[in-house]
Amino acid sequence: MRVLIVGGNAGGASVATRLRRLRPDGEVVMFERGQYVSYANCGMLYYLEGTIADRSELFVQTADSLRSKHGIDVRLQSEVIGIDPGPHTITVRDTVTGAQSIEPYDKLVLAMGAEHLLPKIPSIDGVNVIPMWSIPHMDRMAALIRGGAHSTVIIGGGYVG
Repeated sequence: MRVLIVGGNAGGASVATRLRRLRPDGEVVMFERGQYVSYANCGMLYYLEGTIADRSELFVQTADSLRSKHGIDVRLQSEVIGIDPGPHTITVRDTVTGAQSIEPYDKLVLAMGAEHLLPKIPSIDGVNVIPMWSIPHMDRMAALIRGGAHSTVIIGGGYVG
């Protein structure tokens, strides 16, 4: 059985490793449009404040560990842009090259999480306005802090805010 998982953070990685334990002979392929999988979103703030000193401590698994320890085919920078339920296929776009491919599946798991929403206010697209949603966002904030930034405004009261 070929199971495709869309999304590589907490939900997708958990499903992938659980499937591997339940069906060691099945094919498990996980697609993540970003560069990182299975990281602690809530821990990003602790990294920025210095409570977590080593950035690598934020990663529960890496693409390499999911491949080597669990036999999961992890495809980073691979955005699923279409689902065709009739023939059981998805369309995947490589976010680096733009190349597209069609992938067949027996089962499809959608574990994309949510997307941040920026309010429509003036200057929201400014260089120092950063959503706190992913490791690249955290890295941008860390660079600002290293560069001398010492104050912030937080918009939103979600678990990270």
